[in-house]
Amino acid sequence: MGNLVKAIPLAYDAWQEEVLSTKGNIVLCSGRQVGKSTVIAKDAGEYAVNNPNTQILVIAAVERQAYELFHKAFRYLQDNYKSYIKKGKDRPTMSRVKLNNGSIIRCLPTGLDGHGIRGYTIDRLYADEAAFIPEAVWEAITPMLLTTGGDIILLSTP
Repeated sequence: MGNLVKAIPLAYDAWQEEVLSTKGNIVLCSGRQVGKSTVIAKDAGEYAVNNPNTQILVIAAVERQAYELFHKAFRYLQDNYKSYIKKGKDRPTMSRVKLNNGSIIRCLPTGLDGHGIRGYTIDRLYADEAAFIPEAVWEAITPMLLTTGGDIILLSTP
């Protein structure tokens, strides 16, 4: 008989609850290992589920950081909304999860200038370690939000 692992419900700190209830753009600047990505993963998952047909992009300057935040959001969806996750040809990949309500969460590293991530129209942007994303990247990314009026969520250590 295999081991069954069940997600333990988290008790969020007051600042994390405030983040989850905030609408619009958010900037989180805090120390390491305080729970930024945990609360943002929940925010991304809830946004995708509760806002059908939305396009969400998770970025970071380097691939490892972008994927880490994306995978936390994916795990949140698996633990709380497994039936929403598409299967078959649209099953999750290392950098994309599609939901049955039409929402998609994508994950990409920005590189030095953002050239490789141009072309998407997005409703919400999550930028991990935003302080370390080169200035040129923002010129490539911000037009993605123009037609949707979408939100930008920045998280970073100082």
